[in-house]
Parts: sequence; C-alpha cells; structure tokens
Amino acid sequence: MGWKGKAIKMGQKFLSGKTVTRTAALAGASVAIQTATEAIFGEPVIHPKTMSDTINLQFPLDDVSSGGMFTEIRFHSWKKGDGFQHNENTQTSTHKTDFLGMIRLPMPLQLSTGYQGNYTEGDSLSYDRRSAGLGSIDKISGIARGIGMELKNLANATANLSASAEMANATIDNNNMGMLYKGGGLRGHDFSWRLSAKNPDEQIAIQQIVHTLKWLSSPANPGHLGGSSDTDISTLTAQLNTLEAAGGNGAQALAEESRFLGGRLAIPPTCTVRFLVDTKANPHLFKVKDSFITNLTANYTASSGWGAHEDGSPMEVQIGLTMKEIRTITRSDVEAGY
Repeated sequence: MGWKGKAIKMGQKFLSGKTVTRTAALAGASVAIQTATEAIFGEPVIHPKTMSDTINLQFPLDDVSSGGMFTEIRFHSWKKGDGFQHNENTQTSTHKTDFLGMIRLPMPLQLSTGYQGNYTEGDSLSYDRRSAGLGSIDKISGIARGIGMELKNLANATANLSASAEMANATIDNNNMGMLYKGGGLRGHDFSWRLSAKNPDEQIAIQQIVHTLKWLSSPANPGHLGGSSDTDISTLTAQLNTLEAAGGNGAQALAEESRFLGGRLAIPPTCTVRFLVDTKANPHLFKVKDSFITNLTANYTASSGWGAHEDGSPMEVQIGLTMKEIRTITRSDVEAGY
C-alpha cells in the first residue's frame, strides 16, 4: 500500500473517532483551547456526545513549528439539526447551532481587516445636525425641509423646461448633494496558508484539512425528502470510503451517488476565526464573526511549478479562504475584540 493508500486509511481512522489526535501534544492543545474558550466567553463549550461527531484537525502537528501561534477556525451548522442533543456551543451568532468541530492552521501569510459602512450620495439633502434625531418631531422637521426643497426644484424645473433653457442662464439650481448613511457593511476576509509537510503524518494532515475545507464550504444535497446533512460528520468518513473503493473514479462515483437525490441544497456551515497565542486569543489582533466561506482555493503548485513526492502528493499546498461575515460590526463588537 502506497503513501496515498495509507493517508486515506489513517484519515478514516482520524475522522471516525478511532484516532482523535495524532500526538499527545495535539490532544493537550485541544483541551487547552477548549479551556481558553470557556475562560474568554464565560460559559462551557459543550461538544456532541462523542468526539467522533466533531472535526479536530491541526497543522503543523506540533506546536513548536508554528511558534505556539495558530489560526483557529470553528465550524457551526447553519441550522440546529436533530441528530445532536444539548450541544449548544459558544459562537457569535444570535442563535447557537450544532458545533461541527475546529481546524487549526498556522498564522496566515497576510493578515488585515477592514471596517466599511454603506454610504450613498443623494440630491436635495438638507441636514439639521443640532437635534438628537431620535423622535418623531425630528422626522417631521426633516420631511418639511425635504418638501421645501422639492417645491424649489419643481419651480426651477418649470422655469427651465429644457437643458438649453437651463444653460442659457448664468447659474443653475444647486442640487444640494449630500451623503446618505444606509447602515453598516459586512466585513470580508481573505486568508491564505502555505502548508509544507515535514513528514508523512503531516502530509496526511494536509490532505485531511484540504478535503474537510472543501466539504464544509460546499452545500449538501439532502434529497427530495428535505432535511439537512451539514451536521452529519460521518458523511465525511463515508466519502473517504467511497473514494478508496472507487479508486481513480472516486469523483465520478460520488457524482453518480447524488445525481437523483432531489433539487434542494442544504446551506453550508458557518465558521468563526480566532488568532491564538499559547491557546489564548491574541489581544493585539481581531476576531471574526460567524461567516460563510464564499470562496476556497487549493493551489497544488504553490512552489512556482509542480513538485511531488514519490507517491504523487504535492510538495506544498497553498489554501486560500474568502469569508463574508453574516452580521454587521457595531461599536460593542469592536470593544469585544472584533
């Protein structure tokens, strides 16, 4: 059995709960992260009944190679499923849903964030910034000012029925341009990681992480009876079994399996991101609210050309994630570290 076959076998054991972590260090890191999360958010993180129900992946496998700093990506189902009981985990959305697991990666190649409001330009605007702007009287005052400006514009348009008539004068009517605040914008994030394995175990970890990210960023096909399979982590193990049994035609086998399952798609899970230093959130950086993965890229020629091990596995893989938060950032969120 080649390296690839061993990778699939070990991947199945990992995701089925037979091998939850590869080393004692990884197991300790997982417990420490859970403890740190409880300390930060002030409530316990309750996992589903067995660890086989959750994803627990990390690269590199040791903490030393990353300098003790990790990017922690935690996944939650979009809607609460029926398969888990009492599994409410702390997350940033209004409603708590099923905890699917976590993936820990090194710090991204580039790290930045932005805060954008939704503004548009408007004509015939008159501001009154002296009042608080909270009551109906202020709204009535604004309506009255707006009506006055509209009447002025009507009179001007009547006097200048054509563009030629308007330009025949030495002046034109002031259109009173102004800015309209339409609400907060949604933050977007672009993260990328370049992963290079030091040994076969880390190559297996990279394969698992790439496959799992593909799986979590894609919709599920729940079939014509409805429902959702986005919380069914055992589906991931079943896919590995199908790929192994079908050999090189694994992708075609999976396509054939889902061809007649119906016309509805289950919404993919959401994820949150924290940047950790020694299992604690880095206070010098920022956190990411519940987000959808809007784009995932896996570059298998990250080293400016194809390079592979003897079994055909790439020498280096670069992962790119584009995320979009589902809720607006407010001042209270900024105070909380977002």
